Amino acid sequence: MKRIVVVLIVSLAGVAAFACNGGDGGGAPTSSPASTATPAGTSTPSSSASATSSTVVSGAGEIAYFGPDGADIWLIDADGSGQRKLTEGQCQQAAGPFWSRGGDKIACASGGTSDAPQTKIAVFDLDGKTLAQVEQQAFLRSFAWSADGHHFVYAIAEGEALDTARPTLVIGDTDSEAAVRLEDAQDPRWSPDGTQLAYMKTAGEELTIYDLASGQANALPQGLHPVAWALGGKALLVAAGYKQQDVGFEYEASLLDVASGEMTRVAELDNGTQFWLTRDGQKAAFAAGKAERTEGGVTISILDLATHTVTPIEGAVVGYPSEAIPGDHIAFSADGAFVYWIDVVASDQDISGTIYRARSDGSGSTQLAVLSGIVFNLSPDRTKVLYYDGTGLSVAGVDGSDVRSLVQGAGGRWPPAVWRPLP
Repeated sequence: MKRIVVVLIVSLAGVAAFACNGGDGGGAPTSSPASTATPAGTSTPSSSASATSSTVVSGAGEIAYFGPDGADIWLIDADGSGQRKLTEGQCQQAAGPFWSRGGDKIACASGGTSDAPQTKIAVFDLDGKTLAQVEQQAFLRSFAWSADGHHFVYAIAEGEALDTARPTLVIGDTDSEAAVRLEDAQDPRWSPDGTQLAYMKTAGEELTIYDLASGQANALPQGLHPVAWALGGKALLVAAGYKQQDVGFEYEASLLDVASGEMTRVAELDNGTQFWLTRDGQKAAFAAGKAERTEGGVTISILDLATHTVTPIEGAVVGYPSEAIPGDHIAFSADGAFVYWIDVVASDQDISGTIYRARSDGSGSTQLAVLSGIVFNLSPDRTKVLYYDGTGLSVAGVDGSDVRSLVQGAGGRWPPAVWRPLP
C-alpha cells in the first residue's frame, strides 16, 4: 500500500455529529465544547411514514456505508453477506450514516455549501422506508439521535453568511411532524436517557437544559459550556472560561451536579483534552500527555469521575498521523471492564494500526493485532474491527484473525462506515 497523507479533523461534542450520539453507548470521545461538526440546517421535520419495526433482522454484525457514488446508504454483514442498497438517491453529499441508538433506524444529513446553504435530513427504517424528512435553507452544523430512537436534534445557522448566521436547534420526531425550535441555541448534548438536552443559549451565554416531557428550559450558571453528560446523567462536564485559541482551546473543566449545582474541578480534562467515556459515564480514558517516542502520540490514563482517581495504563500509547485521535480508535467494553485502543503509525511504505487491550484499572495491557489501515472502528461487542486502507473496507477479529475484504471504493465520506449498534 502506498503511503497516504492523512488530514483529520475530529470534532467532538460528547456525542459528535459524526459519532452521531447514536453509537453503541460504549463511550463518547470529546474534544472541545465548541463543536462545528457537520454543516446543518433547519425546517420542520415532515413524517412520510410512521415508525414501524423493520422486517429486516440482522444484528450487531451489520455495517452501513455510503456507496461508490456517495449518494446512497448500503448495508452489509461483517461476514460479507447480505449486501444491499438501502436508499435511492436520497443522501447526496451527505454526512453519516447515523444509526439510532437501538439500531432500528438510520439517517443521513447534508448542509449544502457556504455559498448555497441547504439542510437536508432523511431518516429511514431498515426496509428503506422514509420515516422523516427535513429540508431547509440553512447551514447544517450537527445531527444527533436521542437514546429513545424517536427524537433527534440538529443544529443549524440561519442567515446569508455563516459567520453572521443565527444559531438554532431543532428537535425532530420520527413519529410525527412535531418539532421543537430552540432559538439562539447551539452545542446540544443529549442526556444518557434521552429525556433532556443540554445546550448553550447564546444570547445570554447561558448553559440551559431542556426537558422533553415538560417542554421547560432551565438555565444553569452563566459562563459554562456543556462538554458531556457524566455519572449516569447526574452530572455535566462543563467548560468555564472558554476561549478559542489559534490552535486549540483554553478552559477549565469541572463536573456540575445537575441537582445541587455543586462544581468539582477536573483539571485532567482542561483545554480540549480528548477523552472517551464508559457507557455509564463513571470513568473516562483520556489523553494524559505526549508520548516519548519518535512516532509521536499520547499516553492514556483512566479517570474515575466519581472518586477523581487517576490510573495510568502502563506503557499505553495511542497515535495518529494527524492532529487528533479519531473518536473510534479508543473504546470501552460494554461493562466498562476493559478499554481498547488502536495506535496508528505511518512509515514510508505503509500505515498500520496496532490493537491493544487493558483492564480499566490500568493493568493487563496486551497487544492483540497489527492491521494495515488508516481508520478503524471497533464493533459494539468489541470482538471485531472494521478498517479502511484508503481503497476499501475490511473487517477482522479484534485479535487479527479472519480478515475479510468487504467493499472496494466505498464512499469517500467520513467516517467510511459505521457498525450497527447493539439493541
